Amino acid sequence: MNYVRAIAEDANGMLWLGSSEGLCIVHPDSLMAGKEGRRFSFNNRLFCSNEIRYIYQDSKQRMWVGTSGAGLVLCSLEDNYQQLNFRQFTTADGLVDDIVHSILTDSLDNLWIATEYGISRFDPKAESFESFFFSPHVSGNTYQESSACAGDGGKLLFGTDYGLTIINPNTLPVNSGFSPVVLTRIYINGSPVSPSMKDFPLENSPAYSDLLSLKSYQNSILLDFTNLDYTDNKRTQYTYWLENYDNTWSTPSHESTATYKYLSPGTYYFHVKASSGIGTWNDQVTVMKIVVHPPFWQSNWAICIYLLLIIIASYTAYRVIFSFNILRTRIRIEEQLTEYKLKFFTNISHEFRTPLTLIRGALEKMQAVADVPVEMSSPMHTMDKSTQRMLRLVNQLLTFRKVQNNKLVLSLEETDVVAFLYEIYLSFGDVAEQKRMSFSFQASVPSYKMYIDKDSLDKVAYNLLSNAFKYTPEGGKVQFDVTVDEESHQLFIRVSDTGMGVPREKQGELFSRFMQSSFSHDSIGVGLHLTHELVTIHKGSITYAENPGGGSVFTVCLPTSKDVYEEKDFLSATRLTKEQTAGEATDNLSADNDADSLSSAAPDASFLPFTDEERVQLERATGPLNQRKILVIEDDPDVRQFLQDEIGAYFHVETAENGLAGLEKAREWEPDLIVCDVMMPGMNGFKVTYRLKHNFETSHIPIILLTALSSIEKQTEGINAGADAYISKPFRIKFLLTRIFRMIEQREKLREKFTNEPGMVHTAMYNTDSDRDFVDRMNIVIDANMHRPEFSIDDFARQMKIGRTAFYKKVKGLTGYAPVEYIRILRMKKAAELLLSPENLNVSEVSFRIGFTDPLYFSKCFKMQFGMAPSVYQKGGKPAEEE
Repeated sequence: MNYVRAIAEDANGMLWLGSSEGLCIVHPDSLMAGKEGRRFSFNNRLFCSNEIRYIYQDSKQRMWVGTSGAGLVLCSLEDNYQQLNFRQFTTADGLVDDIVHSILTDSLDNLWIATEYGISRFDPKAESFESFFFSPHVSGNTYQESSACAGDGGKLLFGTDYGLTIINPNTLPVNSGFSPVVLTRIYINGSPVSPSMKDFPLENSPAYSDLLSLKSYQNSILLDFTNLDYTDNKRTQYTYWLENYDNTWSTPSHESTATYKYLSPGTYYFHVKASSGIGTWNDQVTVMKIVVHPPFWQSNWAICIYLLLIIIASYTAYRVIFSFNILRTRIRIEEQLTEYKLKFFTNISHEFRTPLTLIRGALEKMQAVADVPVEMSSPMHTMDKSTQRMLRLVNQLLTFRKVQNNKLVLSLEETDVVAFLYEIYLSFGDVAEQKRMSFSFQASVPSYKMYIDKDSLDKVAYNLLSNAFKYTPEGGKVQFDVTVDEESHQLFIRVSDTGMGVPREKQGELFSRFMQSSFSHDSIGVGLHLTHELVTIHKGSITYAENPGGGSVFTVCLPTSKDVYEEKDFLSATRLTKEQTAGEATDNLSADNDADSLSSAAPDASFLPFTDEERVQLERATGPLNQRKILVIEDDPDVRQFLQDEIGAYFHVETAENGLAGLEKAREWEPDLIVCDVMMPGMNGFKVTYRLKHNFETSHIPIILLTALSSIEKQTEGINAGADAYISKPFRIKFLLTRIFRMIEQREKLREKFTNEPGMVHTAMYNTDSDRDFVDRMNIVIDANMHRPEFSIDDFARQMKIGRTAFYKKVKGLTGYAPVEYIRILRMKKAAELLLSPENLNVSEVSFRIGFTDPLYFSKCFKMQFGMAPSVYQKGGKPAEEE
């Protein structure tokens, strides 16, 4: 322990050592032996302070410890000096200062504690303090550390920075009374106030007033006070406290003024008291109430007005918010109703595709008849045009729905835009002729290629021309102009007419959704709104102007540079799967294309293996042309019967009225191909396709989906489910039959190629990874057992870990061969490989290696498959070509 500053011995002969590291208690013998005592410090949480200034034992054997900062401490030990109990006395208890330098006792057992500033007399019985300041100088009241002793006659001597202070507790004068502290003068904002002044803030003079009333701007004050004791020889000290402003009493001083600046409005209480010449404080406190009144805008009546205004404003805001909420609720309800309406019409539009399919199918059958009466040609032509028009309306509503849901995306492809627009112009020739109108097309260039979204631009041009013809009377004029501006890299499409035009008050709302025209109250502007949205998505603009000769002029401006578009806007192979690309002709028949493209994109009759006349004869036949089996899953009875009649002329057809029945029929009947509708109750076509493709027994069956959902998202969903083709309604039956023939024909050609070519290793078009794994495992098993003549189908199925019946169906469905035929074909291919191997094996050795016990039978089978004897093939002969 270093820096020992105090030493004392207690009644038990133990030494108490006080240092800057706490308190240490040790026996002298132990100390001489070099042993450490018991330490108590603030660091080990056993004492209240580390700085010990003085240790004192009183007449009652009590140990008092003076600390630096922790005040006076009464200590007692227990448990053989292992536990220290202590009690603190600080300035909060009345001690004059918390830095204790020395301690003495008088004849009455009172403790006299000399501190850093002043002396306190402590009565241990009453545990009360009385403080004294014996010198008028600050240095005379600052006592030195451990500078104290008791003199003769009970005198107490304390050393200070200003000399020696000698106290005789027995002769210490006692004040019989204190002079009261009175306020003598008040300064407001630096100026003294007197009763003679106007607006004097006191009722009487400061000494006789207990209330000081100030205005809001009179918030800086200075108070003079005194105790009226003229015998204190400047030893009197004052302390004061402004309640509601100060936290505690001020430091005692001889100064008799108190200053406060910038008081906030409110009520304060100024307390002041004084000490006697020997440092005894008067218990009598002088109090003055100080009120700083708030400004008028903070007064009570102003606050009441504010509250009233707040209540009025809150009520008004509540009414406004309530009205807005009602309006917002109405708008939300209107939006929901509009959404429900759009959803309803969208669903209805999808349903329209089914009867449109039947109507188109019926028209095709009627048009296929060679001897159609002349008088029926015009009605049939009208029916065909009406079907096309209805399809356009359905497509427009579906596209409008996409625009509202922000799901419409561009599919840009390089196209001759002049030729494209000219074809649209030609489609309105009949309308112009019927209404005896002048209709012309003018282009600034004969041909111009640029990137456009054919579907969007078709709808834009068709809507503008349709409106021009609709609102232009007979004998009028419609002009269709196309202008290419190379300098500004823009394409201008201008449609002008001599019709009724649009009133000026309606022109600002011309492209708004559901804007009703003024000249046809039963017409709503979905078409123009959709046109505006399509042009905007195409990075262009559309404007309206009045025709100088009467009528309307609509001008569409589109950028010709592809740099204005993003990469995702272009139609590329990365945006379509291989299946979607293969069904590109189907997309031309989808709901996103117009009726004209529908007729032009349909497959020609030459794609089918029979002409229309031959087909009519086939319908009269008793059975289908071949034994291929087609399963049709369709919930609509008319469409189901229509497909059964049309496809049944070429194949064996079975039907199912829903998805569950179709799943069961597919497992039992083992079809070669499935045609399935998408929108069906219970289980839709996507789920049916997914379950068929993930079922081992049916995963090899090709599936064609028919649906009114023609968006890219739905097509992608169908392809991801496992569909082999995706055809949108309404479709041409010729196109569907062509797809069926081509898919079956492709499988047949692959099977024949596998049979006749020795090096051909694949035997099927794998639809799923599980089918590929199954065929690979079959080939491994056959290769491992090829040398065994006794290798049977039961052995084969057992090693494939599948039942014989299911195994037979799966092999037949995947390869087109029965298991026995498939084994024989692979043995012949292996034989062809061995015949050409460097081992130079003869025919008998080869036959034995592939499991044939009779070389003659092996030669017969080899010649049947490859068209030549094994010996000829071994000498380099070529198989006979297929007839």
